[in-house]
Amino acid sequence: MACTSRVVMKTVLKYYKDGFESVRSSVDVGGGSGAAVAEIFKAHPHIKGFNFDLPHVVGSAPNHPNVTHIGGDMFAGIPYADAIFLKHSRSDEKCLQILHNCRKALSAERNGKVIIVDAVLRPQADSLFDIEVMRFDLKMMVITPGGKERTEEEWNKLLKAGGFSRYQMIKIPCFLSIIEVYID
Repeated sequence: MACTSRVVMKTVLKYYKDGFESVRSSVDVGGGSGAAVAEIFKAHPHIKGFNFDLPHVVGSAPNHPNVTHIGGDMFAGIPYADAIFLKHSRSDEKCLQILHNCRKALSAERNGKVIIVDAVLRPQADSLFDIEVMRFDLKMMVITPGGKERTEEEWNKLLKAGGFSRYQMIKIPCFLSIIEVYID
């Protein structure tokens, strides 16, 4: 996923730049080396960035300006932040655990949100990006137990079950989309 992060972050930051304007703190859940949250900070220096991953992963992560590495387990809890950044798929059960923990970690007073960067299946579409999403879906099934890509309808059901009432799908010019999820 680190390779995907490097390739995709420039596009995400170009087409979602206004999405970070009101954010004071952001935690990248499953952030690995912290490269994605470091890129967010470079583009938006007002944000305090947190890279959250397993202790042995962040233990070997390089230092980045204004990024704090936090070791922990996303299935047990997630650090508090204005925005939670996710960029990977899991099984429905694991996604629900993560979404419930995201919900607990967000502040209603700060208009907290979850920013998911993931492939969204569009079964009837036939663009090169849509074909790549279908390939990515197959890769996720092999790499991650129960992992899969979802249609917008499947995301809608999953987000509601995870405690979120509203979301916005933002198509960007790559095979991934941004799913901005709100707590209100």
